[in-house]
Amino acid sequence: MKPCVSMLGACALLVSGCAMTSKAEPLEVRTFAPPMSAHPAAAKSQAPTRHLCFGRVSAAAHLRKRMVVRQSPVEIEVYDDRRWAELPSEYARRAIESELFHVRGLGEQLECRSPILDVELLSFEELAAGRRHEGRVQMQYVLHDERDVLFSDTIDVRVPSASEKPEDVARAIGAALDKATAQVADGVLRHLPPEVVADTPAK
Repeated sequence: MKPCVSMLGACALLVSGCAMTSKAEPLEVRTFAPPMSAHPAAAKSQAPTRHLCFGRVSAAAHLRKRMVVRQSPVEIEVYDDRRWAELPSEYARRAIESELFHVRGLGEQLECRSPILDVELLSFEELAAGRRHEGRVQMQYVLHDERDVLFSDTIDVRVPSASEKPEDVARAIGAALDKATAQVADGVLRHLPPEVVADTPAK
C-alpha cells in the first residue's frame, strides 16, 4: 500500500506544480470616454452680468477609473476589464464648466468673491436589472457664499442604454451626465443672486 500512497502523492505534487507554473491568460482591458454633447455657445454681445466661482468637484470613494455596475440598490461591483480614460470627477468638472460658462454665459470668478459652487459626484455607473441596462449619474451640489448656503440639491438622472455592450453603456452614462449638468445649471441660475455694483465715488 505504501508505494501506491507515494505514487498518489507524487501525482498530486505534479498537478500542483503545473497549476502554479502555468500562465494565466492576460486580461484585455478596454478604455472608454463618455461622449460630450456639443452645445451652442451663448451670444457674447456684452459682458456677463452675473459671475460664479466654480469650487470643488469631489467624487464618492468608489468612483475611480474602473467602471462601476450596480446590481441592486445595495450592491455595486467594479469591472476589471473596463476603465474610464479619466476620473469620472474630471468628466463632471469639464461638463459643468462648459454648461455654465460657455453655454449659459456666466462669468467665471477666479478669486471667489462671487457665490461658490461645490459639486459631489455620487454615482457614475451602469444600472443592470435583468436585460435592462441604464447609465446613471447622480450629483449633489451646493451654492454658497462665505457665510450661508444659498441653495443645494441632488440630481439623479438615468438614461436607457441601447444594449448591454460597454460602448453603449458608456454612451448612456455620457447622456446622463449631459442631462444632469443641465439640471445643475438650471438650479444655479435660478438661485444665483443678482450682482450689486457699487457706485463710483465722485471725484
